[in-house]
Amino acid sequence: MKRFPFSRLKLKEGWISSSLIYNPHCNLPPTVIHEISIEIDPLELGADAAMPEYQQVVNSSIVFDGLIFERRSWNALGGSYTFGDDQNGSFYVSSAHNPVTVRQLTLQHRGGATYDADSVATFHFEYEDSGYADETTRLLFSAKYGGFRFCVPQWSTPDKIAFPSEWNIPSASRDWPESAIRDFAARYCDLSQFAKITIENGILSARPTAA
Repeated sequence: MKRFPFSRLKLKEGWISSSLIYNPHCNLPPTVIHEISIEIDPLELGADAAMPEYQQVVNSSIVFDGLIFERRSWNALGGSYTFGDDQNGSFYVSSAHNPVTVRQLTLQHRGGATYDADSVATFHFEYEDSGYADETTRLLFSAKYGGFRFCVPQWSTPDKIAFPSEWNIPSASRDWPESAIRDFAARYCDLSQFAKITIENGILSARPTAA
């Protein structure tokens, strides 16, 4: 089984985004989840191709998803983090979905909306038999914070949904007043750090001042 040619991989600037979610079905309280998407220069695999019949060029993004930083402000994400296995990262190679698990991540605020990142991640290439062996590697890149989003959930049977009282959910209906959407999001995210906030059709979107 081949090793993926990480040494030939050229990373472009990434993007950091965050979303506020909750779900009583899996006992997930209101939580801000972060995603980091890292674009790459198209990589001609050549002799490194594990399955030439499927793919000769890799041009998909590397995605770290399901990251929890427990910070209310986007410009205070700097620090070192260690994560468990409960993530949803991915990297498509050999026409296969290859899960990615971030083990360690250090973010350093460079200024503006940009962070320098030093990460250690496991690429599960054997998950869908991509032809490459699973591998843990270090990735260095920069990433710009792009924004925050909260979408009021729409439940198929809202009259049967029950939330723990400590979650303080305004309603199981999706018809929240804009003031309720903003107030709820502000409990978990410092909205004062954003230059533009829009609320439309139950969705709050916010872009940072320095973006």
